[in-house]
Amino acid sequence: MEAYLRGRGKRAAARLHKMGLYGQFEASVETWGSKVGTITATMGAVLYNFTKWSFRSDPDGGAFETTLDEARDYPDALRAVGEGFIQYLAENLMPERKVEVTSERVTADRIVFRGRFS
Repeated sequence: MEAYLRGRGKRAAARLHKMGLYGQFEASVETWGSKVGTITATMGAVLYNFTKWSFRSDPDGGAFETTLDEARDYPDALRAVGEGFIQYLAENLMPERKVEVTSERVTADRIVFRGRFS
């Protein structure tokens, strides 16, 4: 089931990319972190307006993180969809890198999506 949901997230991101709605899908390697963060945080806040999203990246350490606060009502099944969406963004912006995205509900009200790339 998780693989299916991750695939749904990737397909949703690919559809948005192909529609050309977000210029952030096109970015240089130097700006990929802010672009992934902008798309993730703005899309999440629009789709799930009862939550708060934030993003930080550590390009030198090969990592990035999206935090979802006020997430008590965010269904756990959507974590896998979010992983797939974020993975597509990162892979599109860094095609030469291997990217892995995971997530966990660290408290009842907070979910953290973590990305690593090499």
